[in-house]
Amino acid sequence: MKKLPQLKEEYQQFLDNIPQYISEVKTILGKDTLSYSSDEVNEVQFYYHRNYAKLDEIGLDDLRKRVKAYFGTAWLWHFGGKWRLETHKGYDTYGAICIEEYGGTNYPWVAMDIQHWLNAVERGDLMENLGDSFARQQRYQNLSPEYVLTPVRNIQ
Repeated sequence: MKKLPQLKEEYQQFLDNIPQYISEVKTILGKDTLSYSSDEVNEVQFYYHRNYAKLDEIGLDDLRKRVKAYFGTAWLWHFGGKWRLETHKGYDTYGAICIEEYGGTNYPWVAMDIQHWLNAVERGDLMENLGDSFARQQRYQNLSPEYVLTPVRNIQ
C-alpha cells in the first residue's frame, strides 16, 4: 500500500497533467477539439478496450491516465463536480482519484472512482456503454430542474 505523501504527489501530478492527457486524447482521436458527447465518450471507451491488453505496464499506466483524465473531464463538463484523492485508509478506494460534488446543489452524489469504469471496460462487464450512461444521466438531469448543474468547462 502506497503511503499518503506518495499518493498526494501522484495525484497532483495527474491534475497538473490533465491538459496534456486531453491533448493526447485529441491526437489519438484525430480531432482538433473535443465535444465530450456520448458518441465521443463511447469512441474513447472502444479505443481503450481495443488497446489496454496490448501494452506493457508502463504503456498501460500512460493509457489509463489519458483515459481517466478524459472520462473525468467529460463527466465534469456535463455534471460539474471536482477531482478528489481518496485518503481514508478504511475505504477500499484508498488512493483512488475520484470525482465528487457533481450533479448540482442538493444532488445525492456518491464519490466516483473512475478507475472502476476502466476496470469494467477491461472486464467487458458494463451494462451499457459509458457514453450511453452519460446520455441517460443527462436526460435525468434535464428532467430534474431541482438540481441546477454547474458544468466545469476549463479543459478544451
